[in-house]
Amino acid sequence: MESMMNLTIEYVKIVNVMLFYRQISDENMPLWSFLLVPVLFELLFFFFPPLAFFGYFVSFVLYSFYRNREKDGGLKLFYGLYPIVLESLLGRMLAFYVFPFFGISVYNEASIGGYDLLIELLVFPLYLVLIKSLKINFQELKAGFARGFFRRFLLPINLSMMVYTVLITAFLVLRDHFSWADSFRGQLNNLYIIIFFVVLLYINAVSKERLEAEVLEQKDSELKALSEYSHHVEELYGEIRSFRHDYMNILTSLKLGIERKDFDSIQNIYNTVLKDSGKPFYSSKFDLAKLSRIENDAVKSVLSAKLLEAQSKGIETSVEIEEEIYDFQIELLDFIKILSILCDNAIEGCLTAEDPKIAIALIREERTLILVVENSTKAEKLELSPIFEKGYSSKGEGRGLGLYNVHTILEKYPKSLISTRSAEHLFSQTIQFCK
Repeated sequence: MESMMNLTIEYVKIVNVMLFYRQISDENMPLWSFLLVPVLFELLFFFFPPLAFFGYFVSFVLYSFYRNREKDGGLKLFYGLYPIVLESLLGRMLAFYVFPFFGISVYNEASIGGYDLLIELLVFPLYLVLIKSLKINFQELKAGFARGFFRRFLLPINLSMMVYTVLITAFLVLRDHFSWADSFRGQLNNLYIIIFFVVLLYINAVSKERLEAEVLEQKDSELKALSEYSHHVEELYGEIRSFRHDYMNILTSLKLGIERKDFDSIQNIYNTVLKDSGKPFYSSKFDLAKLSRIENDAVKSVLSAKLLEAQSKGIETSVEIEEEIYDFQIELLDFIKILSILCDNAIEGCLTAEDPKIAIALIREERTLILVVENSTKAEKLELSPIFEKGYSSKGEGRGLGLYNVHTILEKYPKSLISTRSAEHLFSQTIQFCK
């Protein structure tokens, strides 16, 4: 009976740790893992208790390093330590503060009994109450981690969690031999509960503040780009108006020639004026007028800014948008990030080409939006296999930076597909955005 109770407590503890890990790492853990993993730990605790005790502390860290191979080392360690430390803190908070508040004395948290199981059953609900009360937004936290806001701060956080885990375990072992061990363990727990949640509140506040600053910066950038686009459209309108005025004069001259039946004059006007009069409207700068088919101002402004930047660097640009574009199939901010990265790469990649040019196309199908970004390259053909690797750069070779980030964003949208092609001095990226 005692062994069954002990195994049940350990089972619930493992489930709690897995729930904490899933929330902080945003990993979609299947339901069967919550049934199988605790059972495996149970078998380990039953047959090899010392190995199970050690494995409990290191298994989630090792799993985090395996599952998050592309992430920063400090973040992988944080994901592995956070659920272990949090479960320990909340269990002790229930035993030493919440239960006594209701007149229930739980002096020996290692004892086998109903209270120990009840504590483990209440750990996750207590966590949800605390998170809601403290207004901690894990989406903002994870976004802050993903953007590297806390890269330097993660080292002291991880060290503190490791020191806490080692000391708590040491005091637990020593309490049977030294009376002061329990007192020190309680004081350490009291101190670290405060430190832990203060740190959690701090990084949540910093994430929120910096993300809001990013949004404002993005909006300012979009407004600036939209202003440049509007100014460019005004210039194009001025050119068209001037052409209209000149054309009226040409038609008047033709009318006089026709009335006089002066065919030599008519032929001369055609050869010197009319023959090439339409060429200015084939200039790539008039392609920007096609952006009016994009209904979202943010996307329109970003794309216009990139095209104007390319034109200012002497790059020939072309745009193909045949239908109205109003649904981008993914989150707008993610689409803008991908569009910006691909355009920046295209501009950078074609600068060394003999004939620098980029082409951008947006094609709308029933439930799919296709984005194509193509640029000329100096090399006839580029090696494609490493371009999505983290840290890979090929400046001057047509691809630039950021493709790893594109791949990371697209992982959120399993139905979206990206294909890459390089041949005949052209490099192209085609993305199909699907819901």
